[in-house]
Amino acid sequence: MDNLINEVKQKYNSYELSKTQLNTLLELQSSRSKSNLLNIKSLSATLALLMIGLFSFYYFNNSSDNLTKIAREVIYNHKKGLPTEYLASSMADLNNKLTKLDFKIINPKHLNDYSTVGGRYCSIQGKIAAQIKIRINDTFSTLYQANYLDVDKSKLPFKFFENGTTVLVWLEQDILFAMATDKNTDFIK
Repeated sequence: MDNLINEVKQKYNSYELSKTQLNTLLELQSSRSKSNLLNIKSLSATLALLMIGLFSFYYFNNSSDNLTKIAREVIYNHKKGLPTEYLASSMADLNNKLTKLDFKIINPKHLNDYSTVGGRYCSIQGKIAAQIKIRINDTFSTLYQANYLDVDKSKLPFKFFENGTTVLVWLEQDILFAMATDKNTDFIK
């Protein structure tokens, strides 16, 4: 058996590439590695441009999309018509009842001649918020207050109308306000 192994080794060791064959193989290997390197560089540049494009699209479209998402979430919550959990005649009274908020409920300077009916906890974009029922004249509306959310301040106030509900989003003292009403009335300015 050892004899067979030695003969096979001798046979294959006798094969040798000529200098021309060896040089041709080395040139092929070198040109392929340069070609692969160029392909990798091209692919990297393409991926980088794609990432820049996606980031730019997200960055420039996110702020108004975020406001639209907030407005649609407010409309959804408003349309549910959930009852208030805490009756309150003023924002200060409601502030004493909604103690788990990470902000203080404030009187909106943007609204005049309204009365507070009550409120409950809710969330906007995953952050805790106050959902407050108010009455202006004979119209019941829902007012939301939340700690500042990621919105583009330059786009505020933001007015949105969908499915028969008008929403106005604005900012006061770093509190985000959103008011939803089923009437397209003048008290939302």
